[in-house]
Amino acid sequence: MPAGQFSETVVGQAFDVAIRASAEIFGSLDDLRISRDFALSVLVVSGQDFYFVDTPDRARELGVTLTGTGPLPERIDHDRIRDLCTAEFPSLGPANY
Repeated sequence: MPAGQFSETVVGQAFDVAIRASAEIFGSLDDLRISRDFALSVLVVSGQDFYFVDTPDRARELGVTLTGTGPLPERIDHDRIRDLCTAEFPSLGPANY
């Protein structure tokens, strides 16, 4: 970045936001179901490469575990939708209504 493009104040504020965001992410790894090793590997990605996790192959290169990457179904029946929602959000399961 060319010298003088941003003021020292703006750079300091950006740094503070980055540190707080990192602390929040690392404090929530279990809730987010993200491994510590994977989170650390993301932080070492630099420059524009950080924004190019746009394909399953690139995600695999970064160590992302992909599941269900087969062809998408043309239709999902009600039972499957219920099962998917219950798996992701247990409070939405039939036992809770």
